[in-house]
Amino acid sequence: NNTCCIIANLDNLSSKQIQLLGEIEEVRSSLPLLFISEDNSIDARLKAVQAGGQAFIVKPVDYTQLLQAIDSLTERQLVQKYRVLIVDDQKSLSDYYASILEAAGFEVLTVNNPQHELMPALTDFVPDLILLDLYMPYCNGQDLAGIIRQMDNLLSVPLVFLSAEASSDLQLRAMSTGADAFLTKPVSPDDLSLTVQSRIKRGRAVHDLVTKDPLSGLLNRRECIRRLDEEISRSRRTGTQLSVAMLDLDHFKNINDTLGHPIGDWVIKFFSRSMQKIFRDSDIIGRYGGEEFLVIFPETDPDAAQLACKRLKKYIKDNEVDLPIAFTYSGGLALLGSTENSS
Repeated sequence: NNTCCIIANLDNLSSKQIQLLGEIEEVRSSLPLLFISEDNSIDARLKAVQAGGQAFIVKPVDYTQLLQAIDSLTERQLVQKYRVLIVDDQKSLSDYYASILEAAGFEVLTVNNPQHELMPALTDFVPDLILLDLYMPYCNGQDLAGIIRQMDNLLSVPLVFLSAEASSDLQLRAMSTGADAFLTKPVSPDDLSLTVQSRIKRGRAVHDLVTKDPLSGLLNRRECIRRLDEEISRSRRTGTQLSVAMLDLDHFKNINDTLGHPIGDWVIKFFSRSMQKIFRDSDIIGRYGGEEFLVIFPETDPDAAQLACKRLKKYIKDNEVDLPIAFTYSGGLALLGSTENSS
């Protein structure tokens, strides 16, 4: 069964059918449920939530919004693990909490000496959430939280304090540095896992709002530039190859002027989805400008990147859209990072 989610039209369901959906939640526990409806009232949304709905889209349904919602829901079912960084000077405690989170399916890295280990961990591990002890010999967790919040690329990463500190005043003071939660030791395995999971999901949702282009669903220009700088630095540090492609839709202004902006928007969406289908999950795809797209191929030589671009061109040709103006694209490739040569 290749079903990835359930989409239900709330307007066509009776109260009994909605109730039935809520009662069979265990049967479809592995399938997210998305509702669509013309009714945007709180009553309609309440019905959807009570039936186990995890997303709600108001008609008329926007194609990109629907696909983004499906992507977001099905992402939770992927094998890719959430990454948690634990910063605690006591190795026995950090290893204990790491074992709890690893058993719950998280990928965990522990840092016991933040003075020497924290910065490389933030750069190379790229955590989805950071667990911080409040009291450590080099500096306290509150100061470390302040350091982390100075980094633009980590602003949306949730920070959770994990400490034996019971004073509510001191907890609030620690939270003022930009932390998202405070867990008091000892914490039960279930509480730890659920808190970490819920904070990561919320953090990713906020991150997507800030970093993604609303029309294409790809990374926006600012995030493209940040990720490119990040990958160039990584390539130079590790000595691996990094290929970058700039793709430009041909005659896009003519499509907009002749066929109208709704068709132009559709072309942008189709091209974006095509790239997401053809390129690897590890490749970084963004909308750099109006009809310009940036594709970053980590650990990839130009020949392999060019082959991927040719597969994209073939896919678009094989799935040719019925437009009076030819839908094609042009592009250029460069090798950056450890050895920078244009090609």
